[in-house]
Order: sequence, then structure tokens, then C-alpha cells
Amino acid sequence: MQENRGIKKWRAFVTMPEQYIGLQKIINKQLEISKSHLTEEQMEQMNYILLEALHTLKTVHITYYKQGRHITETGVIEFVDSSKDVFIFINKAKEGRNKVRLSDLIDVSFI
Repeated sequence: MQENRGIKKWRAFVTMPEQYIGLQKIINKQLEISKSHLTEEQMEQMNYILLEALHTLKTVHITYYKQGRHITETGVIEFVDSSKDVFIFINKAKEGRNKVRLSDLIDVSFI
């Protein structure tokens, strides 16, 4: 009988992990930021830098929008296709390829 009381005593805490997960989702949602809207001039300037970086293999800082966050990485542009709204860059730190939509690009600059 004593053993059952111990189980019942802790049963209320069984749902706690689910509550923490729910709270974390709420916090993450509140931390989300909206996507920046760029002017035509800003987009043209970034396109110019992307193409120059592609042809010269210069390293660039890239900031883009992904899942409610602005992500900044450093890398080399490998591919740009404006008709498909995509570019690919190689992240120097992680040594991996990233495929990003041009419409999600916020900023690009040479190091």
C-alpha cells in the first residue's frame, strides 16, 4: 500500500515535460521577428554583390531570414539562379552547403 502512495504522489509531475515543451514553443514564437522588406535599390545592390562574389570567389557575410530569425553566416557563393529565386553558398565555418531563397536574403557584404 505504501508503494502505491509514492507513485500517486509523483504522478502530478508526469505532465511537466510537456508543459516545458509548450512553454518553450510560446517563448520561441514571441522571439520570432518579421521578415525585412527591402527596397528595389537594396535588392539590386545585393544582386550585384552576389554575382561579383560568385565570379571572384570572394568571401561574404550573408544575412537571411529563416523560420522567424535572421541568420548571419560567412561563406563563398557557389551558385545563383534568379529565375528560380535561389542561391547556394558554402559556409566556411561548418564546411557545408546552404541553399537559400533570394527573397529571404536580407544583406550580403564583402568581408
